[in-house]
Amino acid sequence: HNIMFNSEEEWAHFQDIVASFAQYRERAQFAIDFHRSGFVSLPEHHRELVPSFLPRCGQWSDCVNANKRFLDMLIAESQLFENVETPEMTMKNLLTRNVSDLNADKVCSILKQFAREWSEEGKPERDAGYTPIITALEQHKPVRSTSTSSSSKFPSASPASLAASPAASPAASPPASPASSAASSPPASPAAHAPRPSVLIPGAGLGRLAWECARRGYRTEANEVSFHCLLSSNFILNHPFPPNHITIHPYIHQTHNVRLTNDQLRGVTIPDVNPSSVIANDPNIDFSMIAGDFLEVYQTESAWDAVLTCFFIDTAANVIAYIERIRKILKPDGVWINLGPLLYHYSEVQGHLSVELSYEQIKDVMDGYGFEILEEKWTSSTYCANSRSMNRMVYDCVF
Repeated sequence: HNIMFNSEEEWAHFQDIVASFAQYRERAQFAIDFHRSGFVSLPEHHRELVPSFLPRCGQWSDCVNANKRFLDMLIAESQLFENVETPEMTMKNLLTRNVSDLNADKVCSILKQFAREWSEEGKPERDAGYTPIITALEQHKPVRSTSTSSSSKFPSASPASLAASPAASPAASPPASPASSAASSPPASPAAHAPRPSVLIPGAGLGRLAWECARRGYRTEANEVSFHCLLSSNFILNHPFPPNHITIHPYIHQTHNVRLTNDQLRGVTIPDVNPSSVIANDPNIDFSMIAGDFLEVYQTESAWDAVLTCFFIDTAANVIAYIERIRKILKPDGVWINLGPLLYHYSEVQGHLSVELSYEQIKDVMDGYGFEILEEKWTSSTYCANSRSMNRMVYDCVF
């Protein structure tokens, strides 16, 4: 991981994020106490009908404590980003620092993200979201070298349903591709092809898709702007944990649409594989993660053989700017492979720009930047879903 703080504001924001991890137990226990006091306030004859409720609150607290022990390990690694211990980062100061509700909620989301990316339970979601992307990458930009490991845990899948190629775009025009696509331009001479294609994955989350590409022999760079994700991916990618060494409880904060009490309390073991040992034991792996805003960090023209985006382009305030930038940084014969919905994360942020295009309009933008769509299809996927919940959001993703 590569993180530099360019301003006091960035450093303060980083401290806020670490503090949100540090204060997890206090906030979670407050929620438990709120539910317990609400139940205790009921008439006695109502409480007698649910004798398991108060014992469940005790089990709930036990799960919170287990999560806290895990997060404490993660916090301990946060010093690596500065390589120096500062007074601001002492536990006493972290526990008294003001933490926004948004940052506190993101800690709960990160627990579910760990389950999605680094547990056996998350495999169905990864198969739905990552398998098509990797299959398309291997089809459009295969690794020619045979010196790297390319074993795959993913089942075979049909190639990306949307592929686009900037064949006729002018040099100044950047290519574009929507929710899920593969973009490519006219073939260059054989000598122009590097044996190990370079792959950029913006919005990389906790790094699983990037790690899967790297272990298949691609020169892979992951990019992430969220410090919650950066701290978490640094922890899971750089420590030699045996498979299923850590148990977390990612669903304890979901108190609605719970079928069985134990569904809410159940543990999930992580990681399902030992990512750091794979990296350490294969000298051919070329894998890095860069912190920062995608539009600010990546400005070099014709730098990448492939850009992979999964549930990413709708995180933009202006999706056209993302499409433009992807076109700019792709090599002339580059490919963009993308899968995801169009949720538009800024749509409910009051006063914030949010350009919300239909998929049809996004294809117009792609055409304007010279992409040729080669493949296109629709696929269903969930995101950080609780597989045992009575209510799950299923996205109809364009790919």
